[in-house]
Amino acid sequence: MATKLQISYETGLRPIEVVNLIARDIDFDHRLILPRTAKNGAPRTLKISLKLEAMLRDYIQRENIQTDEKLFKTTSRNYSQMFRIAETP
Repeated sequence: MATKLQISYETGLRPIEVVNLIARDIDFDHRLILPRTAKNGAPRTLKISLKLEAMLRDYIQRENIQTDEKLFKTTSRNYSQMFRIAETP
C-alpha cells in the first residue's frame, strides 16, 4: 500500500491510473512514470523521487513482476477505499 500511496502523492495519478500501471511504464533510467490515461487524454511523463524509485525497484523485485505485468493486483475501487482510509488521521 505504501508504494501505491507514494505514487499517488508524488504524481497525482487517479486510482484507476495507479492500478493500471505496468512495469514497463516505469523508466528507471530517467526516474519517470509514463502512465496510460484512463480517459484517453494526452500522454504524460511524470518525474519521480529517488525514494519512490527505490520503493518501486524493491516492490517489483520482491513481487517478481515481469515487464508486461500490472504492478498492482487490485481494483481502482478497492484502492480508492484504502486511500481514503490512509488519509484519515
